[in-house]
Amino acid sequence: MSESASTADGRTAVIAAALDLFASQGFEATTVDQIAHAAGISRSTFFRQFGGKDDVVFADHEVLLAELRAYLWQPHANPWDAVCEASLRAFRHFAADPGLARRRFTVVRQVPTLRDREIVTTFRYERLFTEYLRDALPTLDPLDSVGFAALVTATHNHVLRELLRGHKRVPVAVLRRALDRIQERFGVGSAAVPAADDVVVAVFPRRMPTAELTRRLQARLDRPGGTRCREWRYRVPPSSLTGDRTTTGRDGVDDRNEMSDDAALPGERISQYEVADRLDTDYDAVFADVPAADREVWDRAKAFVDEVGDRMTTAWDTAEYPLDLVHRMGELDLFTDGIRHPALSPSSPLAAGLVNMEVSRGDGSLGTVIAVQGGLALRTLALFGSEDQQARLLQPLAHGEVLGAFALTEPDHGSDSVSLETVARLDASGEWVLRGAKKWIGNGASGGVTFVWARVDADGDPDHGRVRCFLVPQETPGYRGEVIVGKTSLRGIHQAHIRLEDVRLPADAVLPGTHSFKDASTVLYATRTGVAWSALGHATACYEASLTYAGARLQFGKPLARFQMVQERLTQMLADLTAMQLYCRRLAGLESSGMLRPTQASLAKYHNTRAARRIAAVARDLLGGNGILLENRVMMHLADIEAIHTYEGTESVQALLIGRDITGVSAFA
Repeated sequence: MSESASTADGRTAVIAAALDLFASQGFEATTVDQIAHAAGISRSTFFRQFGGKDDVVFADHEVLLAELRAYLWQPHANPWDAVCEASLRAFRHFAADPGLARRRFTVVRQVPTLRDREIVTTFRYERLFTEYLRDALPTLDPLDSVGFAALVTATHNHVLRELLRGHKRVPVAVLRRALDRIQERFGVGSAAVPAADDVVVAVFPRRMPTAELTRRLQARLDRPGGTRCREWRYRVPPSSLTGDRTTTGRDGVDDRNEMSDDAALPGERISQYEVADRLDTDYDAVFADVPAADREVWDRAKAFVDEVGDRMTTAWDTAEYPLDLVHRMGELDLFTDGIRHPALSPSSPLAAGLVNMEVSRGDGSLGTVIAVQGGLALRTLALFGSEDQQARLLQPLAHGEVLGAFALTEPDHGSDSVSLETVARLDASGEWVLRGAKKWIGNGASGGVTFVWARVDADGDPDHGRVRCFLVPQETPGYRGEVIVGKTSLRGIHQAHIRLEDVRLPADAVLPGTHSFKDASTVLYATRTGVAWSALGHATACYEASLTYAGARLQFGKPLARFQMVQERLTQMLADLTAMQLYCRRLAGLESSGMLRPTQASLAKYHNTRAARRIAAVARDLLGGNGILLENRVMMHLADIEAIHTYEGTESVQALLIGRDITGVSAFA
């Protein structure tokens, strides 16, 4: 549903006021208070409606994307026409007020962070068109959906730039003619259908995607008096690869990545399998009703994953930690993890979970970055930090400008971290002196700050013998963090072995809200749901790789997907995956209502990491030798799942927590 005219006018007025200020005094020099005053609204109203001053620049894009999504997922006779119409609608929106559009264009050109966000926003339109085509034409070759969506988006932007850089109106007909040429190039333009007959011989341009060919046959044969047609996929014989092609009744397979006759050698029909494409698996429509605000956050995570996927595969291979991507995730506001704090952008538990899932689907190391930077470090500061500590570090941590680490686990104390031995002694000068060791600490040797949990040793202090948290800059003398090498899991993020050798800290380095190990547990319980979501992301990647591979891999003269055993294994994987989705969606609902109990989070982690291990193991086996190739990512996910299966509480510890809850008897000791 479109927003009301009054609401739209109000938003436009705020956007216009902000752009005028940015143009007159500069983006960096303009404050939110100035924008709110110029627009005649309160500061709190501005934050509630827009979030931040960079968000206001792109506010109408958010509304437009939601409207285009709603339009596209209505029934359409021709999906290709629908995508072109969506592009035209977007153009009409900006052409309706060219002055406002030109002012925004000028501001964005001058601010690097806004240029970066513009790139991401553009990609979201392209991704929306791609997702719709894949949904409307399930058998469409992904390269065709991506190619068409990319060309439509690029053409739209080219025509729009003519409008933005000039002083004259550019008629929408200019874009319409360009889009018509794109449809002609793909061979998918609307065309008359021949009269009904008992026998139909159809000849199509060779360039037409197979899915469009199928759709037209389906539509023709499903007309009254026609014969119901099952949707097929056709393999075009090599002899028909010149000129137009005529459909045959021969069953076949997807020829994606099939080598040309000139390049192919006997025994190598397909040189490489592309199995990492997102299929958005949701068999029971668990996420079909995700609210628009949460879906927008999810889309940002999707765009980020698509932006960095290949780079992270290389980083995993070389065990390098690309710190600039931490800052990038902060720019995209992916670290808030559902934390409720007035200084942070509002994010629901569902949105936080979807981000965790999507980023982990792309790369587990980046999923762990979110868990460490947002789930552990940022949450600890937001829950327990002083006003001064939060004023100094909350925003820099949320934006990825400062790295945060959470140091609880010790070399001698993993599952029994409640027995930690790191000591914080209060000396005569009033300073804290920390001594001890920590291990497996993400970001612990990457620069930034570390939240160190230590046992207080101060006679007479009310917290003597209790566990408190201390804020330790990593450049503090006596703090030594060494990157742990030789990992075979989560290789794209560095974990540290930390030695605290009489680290001296001021009295106000302690987080005043921490007074016992239960405070550390509060953070761990909150992030345990994130591990369940992360496991879902890994499992989704493995299942979708298996499904794609089964349709493309030929053995014994037919695709793997046509073997009963393969279909049964895919069904088992889907059953596990759907159960994982249901666990996560229910957790988000409970957390939103304030009804989530710690052991419910434990049960979700217990179930989901176990299920993810099963799915990854089956996927690795189903892909055969190709399953161990890093380019197919299944083995990478399988290895990364082993780490998340262990951290935030092992399987055994989760079982003991749940067992104590359901029996009333502790079996820890």
